[in-house]
Amino acid sequence: MTALVGAVTKQARGGGRIGVDVLAKLVGLDADGVRKRAIALSDPENPGKKYLVMNPIDCLVSRMENYRKLSDKRNEVGAWHCKIAILVAHAYLRSLIDLDQERTAINGATAILRWALKPAGLQIFLKEGIDILGAIPIEAFRSALFKEEQYARMTDRIRTERAKRKPKKR
Repeated sequence: MTALVGAVTKQARGGGRIGVDVLAKLVGLDADGVRKRAIALSDPENPGKKYLVMNPIDCLVSRMENYRKLSDKRNEVGAWHCKIAILVAHAYLRSLIDLDQERTAINGATAILRWALKPAGLQIFLKEGIDILGAIPIEAFRSALFKEEQYARMTDRIRTERAKRKPKKR
């Protein structure tokens, strides 16, 4: 079973290609919530054309849920998708901070911290060693309250939960 029903590719400037997945459904996410958090973009060549692009945090969650729930995504490619989504989410949060939108970045980082405790976040870590906490550029945050209290408290809780679930060595 797969959520993907098609893909569209377009030649990009500079010789690269842009790929867009067409999904029949979102696995593990509420479609209305994804739509609300989507980022609105305009085509630079035709400003009248508007697009909604999935928020990078939702994309990361989607990749983890695909790995967890879809057997055809539980492989090297599915794990690689999670790794790439972590890098994209990291760059996204970093750009929010650089644009003086730290509150929005904290909200995104908080969502990642929560997902690290959910089955999808725990599974990708325990089975593949992929740590979604890498999506949070903690060094870039200026808020001491976030870094020293919320982040520290949540990462302690995440480490404890991961240790409880880690298979015991014989």
